[in-house]
Amino acid sequence: MRYFYRRYVSPNTSSLVIAGSAPPALVQQKAARIWGVWVRRDEVPFTFLPPRTPSSRSVVFEDDRDSPAAQFVLGNLWPRRDEPGYHAGALATRILQERLTRALPTSLLTVAAEGRRLQGPFYVQGQAAAEQALSEIKKILDMAEEFKGSAVSPDELAGAQTSWIEEFRKSLSSSEGICDVLLDAELYRLGTNYIATFADLVKRNSVESVKETAKEWIFPGGVLITFVVPLLFSSPVLNRSALSKLRLEGTKGQRESLIKVGDAFITKLFPFTPLPLCPRCPFSF
Repeated sequence: MRYFYRRYVSPNTSSLVIAGSAPPALVQQKAARIWGVWVRRDEVPFTFLPPRTPSSRSVVFEDDRDSPAAQFVLGNLWPRRDEPGYHAGALATRILQERLTRALPTSLLTVAAEGRRLQGPFYVQGQAAAEQALSEIKKILDMAEEFKGSAVSPDELAGAQTSWIEEFRKSLSSSEGICDVLLDAELYRLGTNYIATFADLVKRNSVESVKETAKEWIFPGGVLITFVVPLLFSSPVLNRSALSKLRLEGTKGQRESLIKVGDAFITKLFPFTPLPLCPRCPFSF
């Protein structure tokens, strides 16, 4: 722990943000007394390995007996915060959120993405009755493919731009929001004038740029699907026909083998009634 802090925690890229009315001389005096002994060190190269891009469809089930409904998350990777396509991608997630909400109003869907120094997560999260979860996921995947192949209307783009700019401006009404924006600008090297240029960065995205970014980053070739299902193993959620609805990738023989493995796994564990396993029991295949 000491080595980690000595190596990685230093004032090299740190910023002290003061929000509100404070005498500069007093702030400098107190800051020097508290942090004056914090020694600047050589910058550590950014050598973390990038996350592996999903290349196929992976499904993970988790049994949660206390969950009132089936919860699910579909995810893949998202561009870095400093990549040119970040803003177009964020607009694409907002437009997709609106389309999915209209098509599946009872699923409480959230479409979101996080831009980081490395590639971050993009995900669609929702919930449904256990017997409806697989059909809901299939519809989400189908609508995502349709979204990537269809045109984004100018009205959709304008609505997404307006809502995002308005949310950004509202975040600047609090000290916490101002600090978050300034620290993001420092961490991701967005520029000292990021607050002033944010609206222009959002508005300069076109219908074409949003569509191209959606094609590149929204479920481009692989997706991780996670289920949290109440009494999973005693419900009909995981059976041959349900798994087939997910259109698992691979040859017909590979799909049949995968389904047989799942059937055999459940049959072996639960030949008659569910065993009293721990409330959370994740596995994947």
